[in-house]
Amino acid sequence: MPTVEQGVRRLPSGRWWEAVRVPAYRARHVLTWLGSTSGAVLLHQDAEPIYTWLIRLGAADMWDQATLGVMVPRPGTVIRVPPATWCGGPGTRWLVPTGPTGLTSPDRLRRALEQTPLGGTYA
Repeated sequence: MPTVEQGVRRLPSGRWWEAVRVPAYRARHVLTWLGSTSGAVLLHQDAEPIYTWLIRLGAADMWDQATLGVMVPRPGTVIRVPPATWCGGPGTRWLVPTGPTGLTSPDRLRRALEQTPLGGTYA
């Protein structure tokens, strides 16, 4: 985890965790469905806000990304990660702060994705 002095760091997906990127229009439903069982969630406030859940390595290997309406970046893809205390303001921040592991249960995340309206997918 980066320090405040380091600011946002670019860390590789597939080394400590796997990233699951969910578009904003679905992420709100997923957050509601998961409730307090959600692990840490990154919010990348770019032109199109993207929410990123972190799950254990290899957990999404067999997921049909198009059907679930998510994008799971290949190992080595850079993910912007802020210091643990950055939970507000513009830019990249934690929407749900990190906990002891910071990881969301991949089974619960998949179930939440299956229960929320698709409305569009990553191309």
